[in-house]
Amino acid sequence: MSGVHLWSDLLAVPPATKERFPVIRLEPIEDAYLARDDRGCPIVLLNAEGPQTTPGMRLRVVAVDHDVPSIIDHDGNREARRLSIVRCTIDGEEGRQLFVRCVANALPAESAGRQRAGVNRAISHLANLFAAAARPGRPPAGLWAELLLIARAADGVSMLEAWHADAAERHDFALGVERLEVKATTGEARVHDFSLEQLRPPRDELFVSVASLLLSRQDGGTSIGDLWADCLVIAGQSETLRSKVDRLCVEYLGDAWISAAEFAFDEASAMRSLRLYDGSSIPQPHPPPPDVSAVRFRSHLENATTLTLEQRGSRPLAEIVYGAMI
Repeated sequence: MSGVHLWSDLLAVPPATKERFPVIRLEPIEDAYLARDDRGCPIVLLNAEGPQTTPGMRLRVVAVDHDVPSIIDHDGNREARRLSIVRCTIDGEEGRQLFVRCVANALPAESAGRQRAGVNRAISHLANLFAAAARPGRPPAGLWAELLLIARAADGVSMLEAWHADAAERHDFALGVERLEVKATTGEARVHDFSLEQLRPPRDELFVSVASLLLSRQDGGTSIGDLWADCLVIAGQSETLRSKVDRLCVEYLGDAWISAAEFAFDEASAMRSLRLYDGSSIPQPHPPPPDVSAVRFRSHLENATTLTLEQRGSRPLAEIVYGAMI
């Protein structure tokens, strides 16, 4: 179930009273439930193992307590249990929606072996998400292009694993000695901004490929939210990959994450426009003197040379992306 649907379903659930929690299931997490308190703040209840002495956590916008007596009320059936309870303590609907959308992807999916210490780590990840959601975001076209290549790639899991750990990293994807940079523009000309370090990395043995897309806004097209959800499906049961998708999307979109997730583009047109280039073929200035750095420039790619079959054969990421083009 998507975060949007979870949020609307949660609003229909009566608030918790004392130890009694009317709940809905938190899919796809096993033995986990979603409720809300008398202030409307979302709550997650789940089974977690570990020493009874495992401490809870109190962070600015989220908290967790372990081994709490709870009465679960689900579909008219009541069950008394001792559970870990994760609480969103933030004021404001946007923050609560973010919690509901992302909490399942931060938690260990399988009930067997789920440890209270692992739940505590998930709480720390959620706190970082809230911090990222409070900062200004970037234009959404770049994220849409990256998500598209992951979601439609011949091997989406490998693309997710190669996706940068930090949205501010120099290249968008890295695998072995290959780097893949994704560029998208909503203009008619294939013009992109680069840093010289992106195309000429310090290590000579690195191969840089550039994926270029031309995007057209389209009402009813494929949205960032659609691709975000598709990438979570690709991530499957991997807590690491699921939380990575959420974290990078929120870091990229920042405080506009709700509205920016609705940005939609023409997917078919974007895929037809996709071209793969060797980084060295991109028009670029000559290497600057040793005492000059951080050179940025804008290049027109109309006359740049696309990757050859031989080049693609030695670049796994480029080959994975090319599989989505044919």
